[in-house]
Amino acid sequence: MKYNDFASFYLSLNGKDDDANKKWKEMNEKYKAANRAGNIVMTIVNLPIIFVIMVCILHYRLQFQSLMVCLPLAMAMLMIDFFIALMANSSLGNNGVSQFNKEYKNNVINKLLDNFVDELDYVPLKEISSKMYNEAEHKDEYNEFDSDDYFEGKINNEKIVMADVDAELITTEKDENGDTYTETTTIFNGLFGKVFMDKSIEADISIIRGKTNSFGKMQKVDMDFRGFEELFTVLSNNNVIAMQLLTIDLQEDILELYNNAKLDFDIVIKNNNMYVFFETGDMFEVYNTRYSPKEVLEKYFEIMKFITKIVEKISKAIGDTQI
Repeated sequence: MKYNDFASFYLSLNGKDDDANKKWKEMNEKYKAANRAGNIVMTIVNLPIIFVIMVCILHYRLQFQSLMVCLPLAMAMLMIDFFIALMANSSLGNNGVSQFNKEYKNNVINKLLDNFVDELDYVPLKEISSKMYNEAEHKDEYNEFDSDDYFEGKINNEKIVMADVDAELITTEKDENGDTYTETTTIFNGLFGKVFMDKSIEADISIIRGKTNSFGKMQKVDMDFRGFEELFTVLSNNNVIAMQLLTIDLQEDILELYNNAKLDFDIVIKNNNMYVFFETGDMFEVYNTRYSPKEVLEKYFEIMKFITKIVEKISKAIGDTQI
């Protein structure tokens, strides 16, 4: 880790984000202008329709005839409003936003990741494979898998590959009337990675944020530190090795890091591979109209700092433990 605090890292950019901040401000102003124009047009269009609806209601005295006339007008008003809002958002230029984001990833996010990952290779449009994701045998079933922002390199001198992943289960359900609808359940949305460790342990160990008693062939391991056990569950097919690895000192370190970051995560260790699941939500997507690039960058800096420290702590513990 070259810079341990965001302020120092931000100074190291040497103005590389100035152009991005300028473009973000321009995009924000365009968004506000488009919204203002859309609101004016909607007001101009809606007032006559509202007037006609009121006349209908007064004339027919809320009888059946008024509904037959007013409902189509109300539906027409909603459709017009939707179309105007859509046009306002389109005026921002999705292609332009995409290009801004691309430039920012290449110039700034690349430098951010390089602060934490040695020998970095960052490919924003590349995916991590679902096959590698499945190797962990950890999360629930899914049938939709999307990934981008792939990067690889070394943390604590061990190779790591990581990417933004969105795994979903999409099902078709029926309501009480027999009508079908689609339901989407998010299985995992965040940064998933695999660490290729130099040392192998003859056990499967999972550190899970939350409560569970078993998973597959693994059973819950009772830990010595109550504060850790209140927030995390440890599962393993070898309790002795799990206890040797997860000393009270390591539990305290993990708990302190978690309490500072408040970012949920799971760790799965299988022989000489460690799989990490960090519930970050979508990562490295910089351009929106709510937060400036600097604010978003600081958020990603703190997330990557937390991830790096967790991976380093556990990787070092595995290397140091006589197993």
